[in-house]
Amino acid sequence: MEVAALLAKLYLLLSSVTVEQQSTRTPGRPFTIVVEGNVGCGKTTALEYFRSRTKDVDIVVEPVALWQNISGVDLLENIATDATRWGGVFQMYSGLTRYRNVMKPTDKPLRLMERSVFSERYCFLEAGHAANHKVGGKGITDPEYLLMTKWFKLLTEQLWSHLKPDLILYIRCDIDVLLRRIKKRGRSEEINIPVDFLEDMQRRHDDWLFYKNSTFPVPAKVIVLDGNVDITKFEAILNERQGEILRGSQVSLVHNGY
Repeated sequence: MEVAALLAKLYLLLSSVTVEQQSTRTPGRPFTIVVEGNVGCGKTTALEYFRSRTKDVDIVVEPVALWQNISGVDLLENIATDATRWGGVFQMYSGLTRYRNVMKPTDKPLRLMERSVFSERYCFLEAGHAANHKVGGKGITDPEYLLMTKWFKLLTEQLWSHLKPDLILYIRCDIDVLLRRIKKRGRSEEINIPVDFLEDMQRRHDDWLFYKNSTFPVPAKVIVLDGNVDITKFEAILNERQGEILRGSQVSLVHNGY
């Protein structure tokens, strides 16, 4: 799909929102938590923990299947082979799918989302653009970067009441632990992830959500979780802190006996 078609879809998405929705908090909007972190940090484990403990949650995972089949084109595979040609197209399409996901209505009072339009912009878009400026680097070109930053600014201004999360869960994890997990689960799209990409993502997430010393704003309160522990200990941490995590959501979970 060409850039013009993606822009048309973004325009249609924006034009579908009424003036009232643009200027006020959306009536009935669920308490929204976004789960952020590096590849392999434990985001899926966190989402599944909450899914298994309440029926009142809408779990929104990254739409990887859509990214791998857009009119028969696998964008994840394409950016792995030619990041300069496909990096910008992928970021625009992945951003569009995230905007669509957050705009979908739900009758659940709680929504948990795997990543957000904010990490897409502040971490992944920045990394892709920076990669294009390294010696021999391949990534998102200057015109694509400028175009996407303008679209992000417009959409966040117009759709803020939909996009703003109520809480961010940031799962921090050491690089060596990430590498072991990535190797163990063996996902095809992750096999050739370079270490320097993981290190770059770690730095960008840390600067934004942990140290909070980046130039990018943090759109909600952040709770930092230790992703280095094994799954049993990680679920025990979630169990211990679920009251803090869900404060204000009016949702109660089933406690397990950790």
